[in-house]
Amino acid sequence: MGLDDYAYAEYSFGALERKTPLPPGRYWIDVFGDLRAPFHAWAKGHYPDVVVTTVQSFEKAPIRDDHVGNKARDFVIFEVKKPVPWHAPTFGFPTIATKDVQSEQDTGDTPKETDWMGNVVAPVTTGQKILGAAKIGIGLIVSIGLGALGVKLYRKF
Repeated sequence: MGLDDYAYAEYSFGALERKTPLPPGRYWIDVFGDLRAPFHAWAKGHYPDVVVTTVQSFEKAPIRDDHVGNKARDFVIFEVKKPVPWHAPTFGFPTIATKDVQSEQDTGDTPKETDWMGNVVAPVTTGQKILGAAKIGIGLIVSIGLGALGVKLYRKF
């Protein structure tokens, strides 16, 4: 496993493909607004060397971004069978898609939560959060109460 493989080991999004012509492989890309029709025309014009396997259309982008605005978009997974021309200034760079990427939801993995030592932390349930908060609250009440009674909670050496 190379350094790049290790860097993406916990993610399903892969790396950007910057080569042109676009080499054989499996890719995904978000195509925004007025570029949707030209992208699909490009893919159709390069069939059977380019095969679109998944298209998910969204009416609005999930976030506001100065570059893409709040435009409609298509999430597209496509396979390139033979090298094909690619116009990155128009469409941007596609992302190399692992076999695990089957939909847009598979592209946004986040690292697992870890503690300060780097150990994976198990998800905390709501009950555990309430219990933890209750323990802290009781501890504060006891500390404040003892402090009000003049009891020292620490010892100087």
